[in-house]
Amino acid sequence: MSEGAEHVVELQAGPAAGRLRDDGLLVLRGVPYGAPPVGPRRLAPPQPATWTGVLDATVPAPSAPQPDRPVSHRFHGPMPPSAEDCLRVDVVAPAGGAPRPAVVWLHGGGFTVGSPGAELFDPAALARTLDAVVVMVGHRLGSAGWLRHPELAGPGGEEGNWGLLDQAAALRWVHDHADVLGVDPARVVLAGESAGGGAALLHLAAPASRGLLAGVVALSPPLGELVVDRDRAVSWAQDLAAAHATAVAGLRDVSAADLVTAHEALLADPRWAGTRGGALPSLDLATAPSGPLDDPAAAAGVDALVTTNRDEGTFFFRQPGREARPDAEGLARIVGAMPGVDDAAAVLAHARERLGTDDGNELLVRLATERIFTEPLARWERARTAAGGHVERREITHRSRQPGLGATHSIGVPLLFGTWATTATGAWIAGAPGAEQAAAELQAAVRAFVHAGGRSMP
Repeated sequence: MSEGAEHVVELQAGPAAGRLRDDGLLVLRGVPYGAPPVGPRRLAPPQPATWTGVLDATVPAPSAPQPDRPVSHRFHGPMPPSAEDCLRVDVVAPAGGAPRPAVVWLHGGGFTVGSPGAELFDPAALARTLDAVVVMVGHRLGSAGWLRHPELAGPGGEEGNWGLLDQAAALRWVHDHADVLGVDPARVVLAGESAGGGAALLHLAAPASRGLLAGVVALSPPLGELVVDRDRAVSWAQDLAAAHATAVAGLRDVSAADLVTAHEALLADPRWAGTRGGALPSLDLATAPSGPLDDPAAAAGVDALVTTNRDEGTFFFRQPGREARPDAEGLARIVGAMPGVDDAAAVLAHARERLGTDDGNELLVRLATERIFTEPLARWERARTAAGGHVERREITHRSRQPGLGATHSIGVPLLFGTWATTATGAWIAGAPGAEQAAAELQAAVRAFVHAGGRSMP
């Protein structure tokens, strides 16, 4: 299909030249919603974007600086080159007709890797499937996105959660350009998977997102380990600064590549080995005053559609080349680090009896699925419903064609975007018999939800 003719739209920061495709989709790529977060703007709230002349909006948004991890290639596929100037959106908007809902997508990747331009996503296909405007958000990742320390406090008291503030700025950008993009501002839905799904739920209580959401779609949100405590976050920042022999605020002057390298090196340090580090969302009055489990009634009028996968834990313990087969001591150590586990021996004994297995890998898979995903999400759903909120919950059971993975973590993404049938990455994850039906069911649920302004069933 031809990319169509050049089409210039007038945005608040200036004109941008995208493409009006032959199939009636307006495509804008790499549009800045925030200024490049460099120098004094690094580790600080995002600032408005500016440009001169007509912006070339035909180049995909860059990936945020990030480490090159094997899991990125396996579960995200090829991604655009990285750049610190990553506060950009890719937009696909059906042209003409009445204003449509907008789906603002936050990618997964553990808050450290990922990109709105990864092969796993096809925003044009999603825009057609949902008959909605689709906005793919790029934001800061890793220590550049989530470093937290009082030395970094901004004018509003923000100490961290820069990536969350980026996402809120992108949400505001969509509202500010609703007329230009053909968006119904009463039907802006924030959606994401894994870290992106967890972040979407954090926005329910985020002051910067207040009044901007009609609904939230969260695929596999890791509520069990979504946030780190302040002390852990501050310790990480101090250790990262010490690695550069600088004060924490001095990390604003370190190159992006060096910051990524130092982040990975610190994860291998004995103090942090085996953990996700401390550059993650943390509770902060100015940016994220509460997490979903702390305040399930936050923005109770915003409806939610949430999903989990039957075999989430295989992603962590049964990927090719990463199958965990620990001895008894190692098994207890891993389980002891899972959320909500105070007595690993008791948890394991109960799991062995309940699941009828003594296989260490199977126990890890089941306990990770339950402790990180299904159990905390069920608690949140019950509490939010009791507070008057509306939550629709679904389980994805479609199995990957990869041996042992089953309905693994991330399988919902290629089903939703349709890339299970069009990309090598999506086919590797989800391209198995039954994918077409599973995709149709998920897409229909999301479409109904976003068109109802945050509710898919009567």
